Amino acid sequence: MEQNFVFPSKLRSSFIGVLIAGIVLFCLSYFVIGVESKRLFTALLYNSFLFLGISIIGLFFCAVHEIGLGGWMVSVKRIGEAMSTFVPIAGVVLLISVLFGMHDIYHWTHEDLYDPNSPNYDSLLVQKISFLNSGFFTIRSVFYILLWSGLVFWFRSNSLKLDKTGDRVYYNRSKVISAIFLVLFAVTSSTCSWDWLMSIDPHWYSTLYGWYCFASIFVSGLCTIALIAITLKKLGYLEFVTTEHLHDLGKMIFGFSIFWTYLWFSQFMLIWYGNIPEETLYFHQRFNGGYRFVFFLVLILNFVFPFFTLITASAKRTYGLMLFVCPVIIIGHWLDFYVLTMPGAVGAESSGYLLELGIGLIYAASFCLWVFWQLTKAPLLQTQHPFVQESLYHHT
Repeated sequence: MEQNFVFPSKLRSSFIGVLIAGIVLFCLSYFVIGVESKRLFTALLYNSFLFLGISIIGLFFCAVHEIGLGGWMVSVKRIGEAMSTFVPIAGVVLLISVLFGMHDIYHWTHEDLYDPNSPNYDSLLVQKISFLNSGFFTIRSVFYILLWSGLVFWFRSNSLKLDKTGDRVYYNRSKVISAIFLVLFAVTSSTCSWDWLMSIDPHWYSTLYGWYCFASIFVSGLCTIALIAITLKKLGYLEFVTTEHLHDLGKMIFGFSIFWTYLWFSQFMLIWYGNIPEETLYFHQRFNGGYRFVFFLVLILNFVFPFFTLITASAKRTYGLMLFVCPVIIIGHWLDFYVLTMPGAVGAESSGYLLELGIGLIYAASFCLWVFWQLTKAPLLQTQHPFVQESLYHHT
């Protein structure tokens, strides 16, 4: 039942073609049309955040099932592990965008805001300076990436040792690693979204923001796992992955799309009902100008579309339909992060999508090339896992 994946040259060429297309769009928008630095760094930031999130969800997916004794996930565990190895790459690019573009992206980094003699003096930001300051922000940002990268390496190397030796001690250790990761991720997944995204609008805050961002990356990560699994099946691999496994992935995608919508509505409704100017300004920027269409398109792509396409059991078991639905949902969340970041950093008027699309395509192609290459490094099925038989004969 062990399968070693061989990266087909045709598939590799397709990803390279997407990568080249992204580079062309980026060069066209940056060198020919011309863009301001804050738009460039913000585009790098939100693309990096999305793909970093999708990558770390690969480890989260494996860890939560290890702790919960979910045997069915063993058939797709290698996909989650391969995705997680992209964390250091996306993390480094994100650090470059936030550290070199800090002054462009984050309003609170401007020194005159803290000078009582300056006309731009901001008493509210002065109260937040112990948390929102460049030094502590940099330390936290580096800490998140190093922490997640270290946990990814620890989990992945332990998993490979289990395959090599079959020693149950490595399985028990994987549960310990998973527990440590889940506790740390429960905190850092929220705090990193406060730091990297919510602080773009430093006068505004939402107690649901961390959960909201987590729901976005979790749904996107689940869609990515499903897409990779279906692609591998079409290439003749993963014969042990059946419609039962796809059905479970589909149920999670459907359920957490509803969860994302619940958070979207809860956040919007409470701010609308409270009608406090400091809070409503956030949505005012997105309701008006060039973001209005995308703001409501996000709701359609991330709620209406998956709700009506995946509501039936048969839809979740259809490979062709899932192959169509999952990319649309990922695009919806990509646009969501665009709306979350651009108005606060760049301004109320949208400045187009060519640069952002180019960076997105570069990221997507690089991610796919890296993950499929990582899949060649180990058998696609972890035959030494205690729950491998449960996964092979999974039935819902």
